[in-house]
Amino acid sequence: MRHVALAVVLRRGRVLVALRPREARQGGLWELPGGHVQPGEAPAAAAVRELAEETGLTGRPGRLLLVHDHPYPGGTLRFHVFQVSAPRGRPRPLAAEAVAWRRPCDLAAASMPPANGPILAALKRLVGGDHPAGADGGSPADQVKLSGRA
Repeated sequence: MRHVALAVVLRRGRVLVALRPREARQGGLWELPGGHVQPGEAPAAAAVRELAEETGLTGRPGRLLLVHDHPYPGGTLRFHVFQVSAPRGRPRPLAAEAVAWRRPCDLAAASMPPANGPILAALKRLVGGDHPAGADGGSPADQVKLSGRA
């Protein structure tokens, strides 16, 4: 079984997500920053490392939100999802088409890889509310898309 660590960064009820490059497997889908845990590496450390590599943000590993197994044709992946505490920096799409701040309720399971269904449900519980953008007085413009690669 391979292990994947994901980083949850929250800001004003929104979570940082990255758009997978079109040429990548499952390209064009939104995901949490993260990646494979290296041999001898703790999943929490991998989540923070991957966050820095993919977005330039730094932070400390926070609480474990979820451990979730998902079968793929090549084998099962175990996802370790951590909330990052004290994030610092401005996110940039270093390994993605774009990064954006989105409300969990605005992220449809169809716009994320299939393994993210339980993760998305956990994010909705963490942030609270089931109202899409605009329903709470905010607007879709509050979902700031940061510039991606050309």
